[in-house]
Amino acid sequence: MATFSYVNPDATTVYLAGEMNNWSSQDTPMQKGQDGSWSVALKLAPGQWVYKFVVDGKYIADPDMQSLSSSDGQGGKHSSRLVSDGDFQYHATIPHGILKPMSFLSHSLQETAEINVYIPPVKTTEGLPVMLLLHGSGMDRQQWADNGLITNYMDNFIAQNTIKPFIVAMPSYMPFISKDKFLDYFAQDLPRFLKDNFGTSCQPKHMVLAGMSLGGWVTLRLGSLYPDHFGILIPISAYYPIPISNKAEVAHLQKAMRLIFYCGTEDHLFLNNEVLTKYLRDSGGLFQYHKTQGGHTWRYWNAITPDFLKKASDFFQEK
Repeated sequence: MATFSYVNPDATTVYLAGEMNNWSSQDTPMQKGQDGSWSVALKLAPGQWVYKFVVDGKYIADPDMQSLSSSDGQGGKHSSRLVSDGDFQYHATIPHGILKPMSFLSHSLQETAEINVYIPPVKTTEGLPVMLLLHGSGMDRQQWADNGLITNYMDNFIAQNTIKPFIVAMPSYMPFISKDKFLDYFAQDLPRFLKDNFGTSCQPKHMVLAGMSLGGWVTLRLGSLYPDHFGILIPISAYYPIPISNKAEVAHLQKAMRLIFYCGTEDHLFLNNEVLTKYLRDSGGLFQYHKTQGGHTWRYWNAITPDFLKKASDFFQEK
């Protein structure tokens, strides 16, 4: 059982809202104790659960979980609870990579760009392949580290020899993805910056581009405009406008070396992914499409992270 607790003797009502109850503000009431603390115990499956408290109608992050609180993409914060053990957890007994915040002057943007770079526990980064991993709307470079737990997954899988080491670059970006300068930034400035600082290769066989939600759309747009820059495109729960009007863009997507879609069947963008993949299939496109139960939530994205990391690693090892 996972127990959620909150201390506020002056509160009238406190509810738990999160991925465990589809963010309902009234389905999971917390009980008040004589000491002024509120609590509720739930039986939850292993993994990460994102949540907030609803205190007298106001959503707040858990004040006792500051280290596991992060941006909710809407100007506030939510908290996370890790239940049980797994590859999503930090394990102190294995070698650990470094999550390095960096910034540089982007030629395309003509401004300072910020990026988090996961550097695996290796003697040298020279020649390592790269995954560019893009965040969703309203978020930033911290999203895949805070909610995606990407450093834990990478450390654990490398220690298990499930994957071979590679760099994961997670840039912050503005939402003006239709402007050419931002697309040039992803396709040209970022690979050049990583090569200059870590000795990575810019060849398509050493570059994978992945992104979730809005980042999935950026992934698809970059793949259509720069089909020769990346070896694999991995759009995750991707937004894509329907009905499909830009057929030339979709045609360019078919030039990508690999195209791997992921989407949960309860996701509000599931129909968008169904329409796009059907259009690609009817046009003779070759791709993988993984659809399993899940919504537009970190429960789903955490669940598929091991699979897309392994697929990227397998691709990097191909001769």
